[in-house]
Amino acid sequence: MKIMWPRAIVVVVLAAGLIALHLLAVSQRRLDPMALSYGMQVLAPLIAAAVAWWTGRDPHGQLHTRWRLLALAFLLWAVGIGASMCIDVYRTACLVRPGFDTAAYVLYGVPLLLVLTTSPSEWASPLIRWIDAAMVVVLTALILVNALLFAGLMGLNADEALAGNISMYDAENLLLLLFASIRLLASTDGSSRLLYGALAIYTGLYFVAAWYYNHHVVATLHFDTGTRYDVVVDLPFLAFALVALAFDSNGPLSLSVTPRLARFAAAVPSFFLTITVVVIATLTAQYAFRFGISCTILAILGYGIRSTLQQVHHVGATRSAERDRDVMAELAWRDALSGIGNRRAFDAALHLEWARARRTGQNLGLLMIDIDHFKAINDLSGHVAGDDVIRAVGKSLEVSINLSNAVLARYGGEEFACLLPDTSSTEARVIAERMRATVEGPSITHPTSTEGKVTVSIGVASLSVGDDVSVSALVQTADHALYKAKTTGRNCVAD
Repeated sequence: MKIMWPRAIVVVVLAAGLIALHLLAVSQRRLDPMALSYGMQVLAPLIAAAVAWWTGRDPHGQLHTRWRLLALAFLLWAVGIGASMCIDVYRTACLVRPGFDTAAYVLYGVPLLLVLTTSPSEWASPLIRWIDAAMVVVLTALILVNALLFAGLMGLNADEALAGNISMYDAENLLLLLFASIRLLASTDGSSRLLYGALAIYTGLYFVAAWYYNHHVVATLHFDTGTRYDVVVDLPFLAFALVALAFDSNGPLSLSVTPRLARFAAAVPSFFLTITVVVIATLTAQYAFRFGISCTILAILGYGIRSTLQQVHHVGATRSAERDRDVMAELAWRDALSGIGNRRAFDAALHLEWARARRTGQNLGLLMIDIDHFKAINDLSGHVAGDDVIRAVGKSLEVSINLSNAVLARYGGEEFACLLPDTSSTEARVIAERMRATVEGPSITHPTSTEGKVTVSIGVASLSVGDDVSVSALVQTADHALYKAKTTGRNCVAD
């Protein structure tokens, strides 16, 4: 990825202006600093939501849905801070009940976890999407229940309840940072790198800002909203907007990702999500036994079903790849025009059968076959007609062999070759004559031949393979025999 400097400078200036405006709002005393500070804290996530929505504007983009989910997450956070503003500023006049803001803050993690716990390729399965969504909902319910328990159902005093809530938020924020970092490591293209890079920076800054604000400003200093410390809340959202707008996802990647690392990083989030659900459900079971145990069972079942679906998908993909590889291998050894073996297949079979004949002491036969007067077909009828003749002759030769171990191949141009393992000269000549007659039989039309149809000439060779004989000697002998057949009138067999 590369930085688009003009846009980056504009975004940095605007972000600095917003931070300065926030500081100015909490420094003046003519208007309520708390209300103004809350307003700025609502504005920051709304800006991040607008940027996420705009970045994922392409409905056909691979990450379109994920950008939109991020926009929803930031919107939920803005709703939560807006609810806190209503409760703290307007108090009795506020229609929002206490606890609504806490629910919104917890729910904000749902779309974020959906983006981070599943890779885009896994979302090809609708069932996996539903399982992931269910796991995220279960985790969110556990966090929400624990937050409400700490808030008033456990008989804790205010400080203990606050500490419990802060701990839950810390755990959620750390989980989001962990998932975002892992997804960034697994990103293999510019679009994914931009998405998860922006999220990693956002979740990292958010974790630090929330830790500082909750532990220092709220728990230690006991400051309410409306101080200069509130500015730290804006930073993660503005940083997200800066990264999403300032970087070009189409630029070259500065780091390469190994396939093993990408697969590992893609598999880890779903496992960590399950472990997190199980741990929090176990802790929740101390105060809400049935609910905690139910969530634990759901998490284990969900992960089991998800793993089974992934395994089925993997097996199917592996078998499909094997079939494709077999097809490609077959194509590599087959002549596309005639449908029989090509020169590569013949050469491989020749050396294999030669080595076998040398071990066993058997004869190895070879027929060299040439279509008579083929050049005239191309010259008078065109190359398409020539291709039709090659195709027809190849088919006729193939049906006439009647030997399971014979290897028929197109040797080149209008020439064919047939390898005959464990075949004497007499047997090879019989087979050659049958092949010649088979080609002549269907009356494939020839425009200039005296017979008026396509014929072939065949040279026959069969050698007893020994240490003093080379494989080239067999080919040369068959070539000489073919030349003899061509010079003695064609449409014949010679040895």
